[in-house]
Amino acid sequence: MRYLFSEDAPTLLPFAPQLFLAREMLVRPSRWVWPRWIPTPARRFRTRQQVDFTNALRSVVRRRRSSGHLGDDVLGQMLRPSSRYGPLPEEAILDSLPGITVATFETPSRAAGWILLHLARYPQAAGRVAAEAALLPVDPAATTRTHLDSLQYTQALVREVLRLDPPSWLLTRRATRQTQLAGYTIDAGSTVLVCPYTAHRDAREHFEPDQFRPERWLEDSGLPAKPEAFLSFGTGPHGCEGAALAMAMLTLLTAQTARCYHVSEPPGPEPSYRITTFGGLTTVGLRLRATLRG
Repeated sequence: MRYLFSEDAPTLLPFAPQLFLAREMLVRPSRWVWPRWIPTPARRFRTRQQVDFTNALRSVVRRRRSSGHLGDDVLGQMLRPSSRYGPLPEEAILDSLPGITVATFETPSRAAGWILLHLARYPQAAGRVAAEAALLPVDPAATTRTHLDSLQYTQALVREVLRLDPPSWLLTRRATRQTQLAGYTIDAGSTVLVCPYTAHRDAREHFEPDQFRPERWLEDSGLPAKPEAFLSFGTGPHGCEGAALAMAMLTLLTAQTARCYHVSEPPGPEPSYRITTFGGLTTVGLRLRATLRG
């Protein structure tokens, strides 16, 4: 939330769990399929949460614009006028940020568990991340885009974890017109299910797909991965609008964790997973031990 709203994060943070809950209620499978114009309880709840969040955010936007202190965060970047198009309309900002807020609250929270588990299980990879992260500023707030771009192996590790254990294992798309797909006729209005979990384990797209190989995402690895076959954030015009921000957050979280701590698994039951929302995959029973590095 601080990447989005910096000093205004405490004001807006209480709305993030409610927006997430509203999404969960809305996409939860039901035996009834209601027309979009019917105000079901889930739709009314989502509308209330979006209105509450938008009203709070509107006050922040207007205060920043009137004071001239736009902020050095995502909201601040959206408030800065473009040299070509001028300032974004207020409504465009307010329409975009609820979805971005949910994306940066939901997926990274689930992904963090899988990342920590892989740091524990692959200490050599964790050590390589720690060596890369040693070049980051001592003060995390001083981290810039240049520092983030230097974390090449860390980004590769994050992508590999998301490939093997995508936080959203099932995506839905609705066909707007009749089309052909893999020899099948898809009628207009049909719902198409896309499963990143199985697609990411397709040997036609990924070399040794069941193996944890962060190097596959590095250009000089000799194990070229296909970016178009990476579906953890969706793809196409309906891909996750917060994907770049989520990747930045997860990369820095991974780097700072490995920089400071050795993560290991204590003896005990094997962690498992569960579906927390329609399409959401999270760890269950995850137990880790962290000791200071160095």
